Amino acid sequence: MKKISIIIFAVLLSIASFSQGNSNKNKIKNNAKMHKMHKENPNGVMMQNGRMMLITKGQTSYLQSEVTMRNGTRVFPNGTVIKKNGTTIMMVEGQHMNLGGNMIPMKNRKMKK
Repeated sequence: MKKISIIIFAVLLSIASFSQGNSNKNKIKNNAKMHKMHKENPNGVMMQNGRMMLITKGQTSYLQSEVTMRNGTRVFPNGTVIKKNGTTIMMVEGQHMNLGGNMIPMKNRKMKK
């Protein structure tokens, strides 16, 4: 009975260690993706995974409150953008706006048919 308990414990321990190993690999992939995003996109805001991200000096953080760009455009944490002329748009996944308030064209965007 003691041997069976030890074997079951060893199996559960190995399963737990394998499941944690995968999350580290995902973190490494996400970090590489974020690093690539910084190189491709200068300082500004970007919609990623349904959340607005603020990119400044190579550091990324979630947008916590309204940000006003240099041209008067206001960006909200939910992705709403109100331009100086009053036009309201909603940013979509992958869209990027620099700190000047200009939308940066999305690269490698697939066209819908």
